[in-house]
This record gives sequence, structure tokens and C-alpha cells, in this order.
Amino acid sequence: MEAVEMGVEEMGNARGLYELEVEAWNGMDAVMRIVNIARRAKLRYTEMRTVFEPTGRLRLRLMGWGEGSEARWLAAKLERMPEVYRVEARLLRPDEDAFPA
Repeated sequence: MEAVEMGVEEMGNARGLYELEVEAWNGMDAVMRIVNIARRAKLRYTEMRTVFEPTGRLRLRLMGWGEGSEARWLAAKLERMPEVYRVEARLLRPDEDAFPA
């Protein structure tokens, strides 16, 4: 199956695998705030990776199954955090049937 990348505006309410990339500063404090906000989204997370750069910036990648409205909600909440530089959300794999077991 080929990956389908869509921006937040094009996602609609499609169910599938979403990826959110976040760039922020403030180290572990920012990671914990991001994770606490992500817990409230109705996504089933499959992966989280964080890279801490020597400049003090961090890059966090979350992947999870769910609906587009939840991924959009999470992206909007993260964008409002003062320590966040950038949030990018995209649908990687649509799933019309059901979430994987």
C-alpha cells in the first residue's frame, strides 16, 4: 500500500494512521507537556520518537491511529503551546475498514 500524505486541511475526518511532527524548545519539560496533551486525544499511539539537538531544540514525532478530527484537535492544541515552534500533521495511511488489531 502506498503512503498518502495530506496536510491538516486536506485530512477531513478520515480514519487512519497519522503522523505529527513537533519542533519545540525547553527539553524534557516540553516533552512532558506535549505527552500530557497527546494523552487527551482519542488516538491509539504506535510510536513516539524524540531527538534533542545541541541547540536546545527538540524534534518529537508521534504516530497514532484515529480520526482526522482528533489529529487536527491535537495539532491545534500543540500549536498554542508557547514553547512549540512548529507542528505538522499528516495522514500517512487511510483505513476505511477498521483499525489494526
